[in-house]
Amino acid sequence: MKQIKWLMGILVISFLFGSSFGVSDEFSIVKVTPDESIGEILTTDIITIEFNKDLEEIIDEKTIGIYDINDERVHANFIKEGNRSVQIIPKAPFETGKEYVVYILEDFSNINGEKLSSEVQLKFKAVGETEKSKNIIFYLIGIVIVVIVVVVAVLKTSMRGRR
Repeated sequence: MKQIKWLMGILVISFLFGSSFGVSDEFSIVKVTPDESIGEILTTDIITIEFNKDLEEIIDEKTIGIYDINDERVHANFIKEGNRSVQIIPKAPFETGKEYVVYILEDFSNINGEKLSSEVQLKFKAVGETEKSKNIIFYLIGIVIVVIVVVVAVLKTSMRGRR
């Protein structure tokens, strides 16, 4: 029993202080703007990729690129923004309705020469301003409907309790 408590204590301490022991200290992406999980960007958006460690002074374009769905490289500038971010600025707006992929190869490295643990692919579709606005409106309408349903359910429950 003492051994189990001792082992549990070590696991809890390791979990709480994991980053100071180097457990999750590998070079990785922290944030993508616009939010990559949405899957849509405006045709004029600039993509910013933030990492957890300082980057090399010059971004090696052999290790990062943006391609359309036909695997054709999109001409863009890759600019280091601050110490930990890369901005991808297309030389021409993205085409509405077209899908794109940002590839970041394993060889992409930080200032200490650490490389990514695996290749990263960020997929998105370019949309116009009105299409993105419509999608946001439908999303907000969905949230409002869910809130109304919850409020009605709570009110019905409280009314039953008064009878």
